[in-house]
Order: sequence, then structure tokens, then C-alpha cells
Amino acid sequence: LYLNGKLVGTGPATKPVDGARFVVGNVGPDNPIDYFLGRVRAVRISRGERYAGDFVPPEAFTPDGPDAPARAILIYEGAAVDGDAVTDRSGEGNHG
Repeated sequence: LYLNGKLVGTGPATKPVDGARFVVGNVGPDNPIDYFLGRVRAVRISRGERYAGDFVPPEAFTPDGPDAPARAILIYEGAAVDGDAVTDRSGEGNHG
């Protein structure tokens, strides 16, 4: 996990458990604790490892080509939020 281009944590790949949905910024959709409090400019989730060390994050995330080895499968930007809905900018259709 990188935050502002700096590695802040590592761990094994995760898998769905008992049908739990993945929720950006929270441990689950109905968890009243353990949630992110603050503002998020953008979130990108990629298929595979994108970086091997610290990096300078781009001003905006853009969709990857279909053959990119660590293709983005989800890109959320603050500007893409409309009420309780957010549009996925990756081109993969993972709207939330």
C-alpha cells in the first residue's frame, strides 16, 4: 500500500471472505468503526504490482492500455463523486 508515493504497508493478497464486499476506506459497508476519516483525492487499484519502490504520484490517474502488466481496474477521483455514487474512470465499469 502506497500513500502519496511512499510505501506504508505490505501484506499477502486478500480474497473475499464469506461474501464480504470490498469497500474503499472502510473495513466493510456496515462497520461503524475502523473507517477512513478525511479526504481522498484519488484511489487506483491495479491488477498486479505497479511499483517496486517510492514514486512521485501523477496529478491525475489515467486508464491503462489493455496490455499493461499492472492495468488499473478501478480509478476513483473526488471529482467523480455525485452524492453516494462514484464513477470508475479506469474503463472497467467498477462504479460504486
